[in-house]
Order: sequence, then C-alpha cells, then structure tokens
Amino acid sequence: MKKFKEFISRPVVIGLLFLMAVGLLMGTGIEGTRAVLNEQSSPFHATMSVDSIDVALLENGKAVAKNGYNGGSASGTLSLPEIEGKLKLGYTYPEQIAASNTGEIPQFVRITI
Repeated sequence: MKKFKEFISRPVVIGLLFLMAVGLLMGTGIEGTRAVLNEQSSPFHATMSVDSIDVALLENGKAVAKNGYNGGSASGTLSLPEIEGKLKLGYTYPEQIAASNTGEIPQFVRITI
C-alpha cells in the first residue's frame, strides 16, 4: 500500500490521470453534441416501389377475368360466341383460351377446364 501511494503521488502520474479525466470529459461532450446534431438534421426521405402480381384470363385475345391483386375481378365467364344453341359432338369450335402475365413478376399459371 505504501508503494501504491508513492506511485500515485508522483507528478507524472498525476499529470497523466488529469489528462485522462479531461479526455473523458471532452469525449462525453462531443457525443452529446453529435446526438443533438443528428436530432436536428433534416429527415431522410426514401421511395419504395412494389412490383405487382397480376394474371389475366384471355378468351380469343380478349381479357375476360383478372385476378384480384390489383383491383380486378378474379371471377369471369367464358362467352363462347361461336356456339349457338347446344353443343354438337364431333364438331370443332374455334375457341382460344390463354393466360397472360400482366404484372412485373414472372410466374407460373395453371388453367383448369
């Protein structure tokens, strides 16, 4: 304990401890100033775009139904304009049914008839 008191009482050690105390005090003041500057700085504005997923059911090249993701109706009926009256066996009706990706995201579509 006597050696520790002698070591602490040296002028060089007292000067180093004083410099460390001043450094800690200045460091805490700088961090507080930085916090105030960050609080007062202008806000950051960012824009974000979201891709859409959308599929349309096409009958002879015309859309008869769209899915409900972007405000369309998910249900629709095929009109079959070439058929008048009843269907006949063995007769080919010119009807083309397809699905079209009208959104920005590639997707796999299955049509069940």
